[in-house]
Amino acid sequence: MAKTTIRVALSLTVSLWLASTLTFAHHGRAGTYAGAEPVTSEATVLRFDYKNPHVRIYFETRNDNGEVTRWSGEMANISQFVRAGWTKVRMEEHLQPGSVLTFTYVPSTVPYSAGDTRESIVMRMITAENEVVGLVRGGLAEALAP
Repeated sequence: MAKTTIRVALSLTVSLWLASTLTFAHHGRAGTYAGAEPVTSEATVLRFDYKNPHVRIYFETRNDNGEVTRWSGEMANISQFVRAGWTKVRMEEHLQPGSVLTFTYVPSTVPYSAGDTRESIVMRMITAENEVVGLVRGGLAEALAP
């Protein structure tokens, strides 16, 4: 009886430890955006990945001097996009490489080397026709599917 109790307690302890480790592993970069202010700028889509755990878009911006910065932007997860009507096909239609949109994103505060792709969290993407593509992040409860 005592051996069974010990095995059950050990199994629960290991299970809880594994579950907490996986949770921290997935959200381990949350501090890299602390204190960063959202930026809004025109950007060109380079690539789009509709994959778990988060949809990701790669884009580039240019500053006033014409210098290019490449970005990797994390977005919501696939199930959130699907619930709002943004399937993979629909997203790919709006986010073709070369498409120019207005992005609102939160850049990572982690230092980077020139030429490296910077990390960001994409909050909003808007077309030249003022249509929001995908979802708006940041706690806004907007269902943006037409």
